[in-house]
Amino acid sequence: MNDDLFQSYEIKERNGKLAITLELNSQLEEFSSELGVKDHHEGGDIQQEAADYIQSKFPKLEEGIVSVIANEIPLVTFPLNKNNSYQ
Repeated sequence: MNDDLFQSYEIKERNGKLAITLELNSQLEEFSSELGVKDHHEGGDIQQEAADYIQSKFPKLEEGIVSVIANEIPLVTFPLNKNNSYQ
């Protein structure tokens, strides 16, 4: 997991579930490939990087909805489940 990949996060409650928004660090690299394709980091795809980041910051979080944004542009949203990281 690359701790520098995300520059900030925001947590809100939406429809009774936690919604976590992660903002990519725009100073690290450009994400020009399609989402879900492996990025240039060792960790793998952006969803797994986001799930790993959230697990490291909030180890007791059971489930939620994760959104990843870059420069205020939504890139990907996915459900997070503690049992299998993301679906």
